[in-house]
Parts: sequence; C-alpha cells; structure tokens
Amino acid sequence: MTPIDETNGNIARKIISYLENGKIQKKLLKFLTIDYCLWLNEQVRLILKEEPNVVYLEGKFVIVGDLHGNFNDLDRILSNTWKKENIKFVFLGDYVDRGHYSYEVISLLFTMKLLFPNRVLLLRGNHENQDVTEIYGFKDECLSKSSKAVYRSFLESFRTLPLCAILNYRVFCVHGGISQYIKTITQINEINRFCEIPDSGPMMDLLWADPDEEVDEFEESDRGDTYRFGISPTLEFLKINHLSLIIRGHECVEDGFEYPFEVLDDDYGKCILTIFSASDYVDYRNDAAYGVYDRKIEFHSLPLIKEISNEHFESDHLHIPQNNPILV
Repeated sequence: MTPIDETNGNIARKIISYLENGKIQKKLLKFLTIDYCLWLNEQVRLILKEEPNVVYLEGKFVIVGDLHGNFNDLDRILSNTWKKENIKFVFLGDYVDRGHYSYEVISLLFTMKLLFPNRVLLLRGNHENQDVTEIYGFKDECLSKSSKAVYRSFLESFRTLPLCAILNYRVFCVHGGISQYIKTITQINEINRFCEIPDSGPMMDLLWADPDEEVDEFEESDRGDTYRFGISPTLEFLKINHLSLIIRGHECVEDGFEYPFEVLDDDYGKCILTIFSASDYVDYRNDAAYGVYDRKIEFHSLPLIKEISNEHFESDHLHIPQNNPILV
C-alpha cells in the first residue's frame, strides 16, 4: 500500500465512522479534497468494472430511489438503516443534479461502495451522464466545490456503473424501465455499458423509459427517443425471465412510492413499483420514500422537510436549473 492509498483509505474510514455516529452532515465536506475524490473514483472504478450489467444479489435489502443531490434525505435513510445487520443497499440511480449537494451525495455513496463493495450496489440513472450533468447542476457544483478534473473523474466512473439488479432471483431493479428491444436478461448483459448513454436503443430505454397506465404496448415518450410502456409488455418481460416485480425510480411521485398500474388490475397491477427518495423535488412538495425488501416489500416514508442549510457543509448555494423537472 502506498502512502497515498493509506492516507486516503484512512479518510474513507473516517467518513464511514462519522456516518455511523450521526455526524456526517457537519464533517463530510472537509474530507472531500481534490486528491481524495480523484483517488476515490479511481478505486471505485476498479470495483465497478468487474460487476456485470445485471448484478444478482441475495438477502434483505434497502432500496433507494432518486436522490438528486438531496443529502438530507440520504442521511435520514442511512440513519434508519445503515447500522442494521445483514442488510444490503440497492440505489436506483440519479444521485446528482437538481439538488445542491450532489457532490456530497455521490462522494459518500462511492466511499460506501469502496469499503463495502458487496453490501452496496449503485445502479446507473439517466443523470449519470455528461450531457445531463452539464445542464442540471452537477458540473457547476463540482467546479465550485472541487475541480474540473474531479468532475471528469466522476463522469468516467458513471460510465462503469451497472445497469440492473435481480434480487433473490425474483425482483428486477432498474432506473427507468423495460425496452421493446429487450426480451431476456441475457440481452441486457450483451450491452456495452461503458460509454455515454446512447440517444436511442435498449440502454437508453433501461434508463429513460416510463410505465404508463394509458399505454397498451409501447408509445413514444415526451422525454426523447425512448418509450412509455404498458402493463402487457411488463407482464411479458416478467414471465419470460421468471420474475415477479420490477422496482424502478426515474419519476417523482407524491408519496415517494407508487404502483403505476395498480388502477388497472388488482391482481397484476403491482407488477411494477416506482420509488423516489428525494423529498420536495424542485419544490414539487412530494414526500420521499425507500423500500425494505425481504420476501415482500415494505415502504418507509420520509415526510417533506426543508432542505438542510448551507452552513452544514460550509459551501455556497448554487443556482440549479428548475425547468422541466419531471421530464428529466
């Protein structure tokens, strides 16, 4: 181990110690130096590159939806769950943009992944991409709090994040949804994910598509060159792959969780679940939620509270673009 590795490894362990002691909000930013974040990204990429596109996990899980730089809600979730034994964490993507603390959120998650690679799974969301982060705040935040080199290092790491997970061989986790180009899990594993998100195609759909109760099969989406999909192809995908449920994020919902097809069918309407874990998303006044899955899914709501003040992190408030919050 080099002196650099030893020094930064000690920083990583201190960060987790403060997380476990409930002091992470006040202590985190001072550890997130340029040197640490460059080292952190380099080390995390070594882990992420070894993970397949679809990661199979067994056990009991905390499932977290979109965070969008909301450190307060991440802290609330981890305060309730991190110290519990024999529980793993699945994050559904969209860690950055829109909120004011994306730099802190992604740095903490990468530190958790580094020290607990088999306990923490980080999936890719549509915001883990250069073009989106250049518009919706993460790039500007990195330049304000750190450096362009750190921003580029995070982008390189984003391109290594896996796309999906299967929990206990029954639950399919993904950021967005299914694709008309994908029938089997094998086809997902054939995707080259180590790139920017393509403008169309199966990888785009996995990260951008949405369920829609008014759609039967697939229809064009307002989000771009992807699709809205109905209950029929959802049930077909589950049947072909011997799965029982899809859990995804990507959409802000009022209570933090929602079964979008529940109104269609009492028996099959719970085939897909949306979880959103950032409260008051761009002033939408929504609650946040996370799930705990152990043979069945339980929801834990996080009532809307005001965003933490800047003084916790001693960093300037950034101007974050607010247009079209639900579409991206």
